[in-house]
Amino acid sequence: MSVRLKGSSLRSVAENPPKANKDLQPLSGGALSGFRLHPGPIPEQYRFMSQMPKKKHKPKKRKEERSGALQDSQDNSVESKDDKVKKKAKQDAEQKKDKREKKDKKKEKRMKDKDDDSQS
Repeated sequence: MSVRLKGSSLRSVAENPPKANKDLQPLSGGALSGFRLHPGPIPEQYRFMSQMPKKKHKPKKRKEERSGALQDSQDNSVESKDDKVKKKAKQDAEQKKDKREKKDKKKEKRMKDKDDDSQS
């Protein structure tokens, strides 16, 4: 099924090397020292370099968990799921109350400004 090209095997390249414009020069002794191979197994000090570190499995976070992540990091105590739901509901109620109060203050200010303009 695969298409074989003429000269595509390693043997054909070794037997008939490609023509190059420049000649290859041998490396100096100092340059060769970086490529020196040692007989036998890899020394113990270099073994860890050939192994890839294992990736840690991270559990996927749910949307609910992401929204409260900052608060959870500040509070290190262990809470049950029900406690977290109650806490979230309480926070939501406080936020709604704050919004209502701000809206009422703006409304009162507008009414006061309107009264001042009408008296002038």
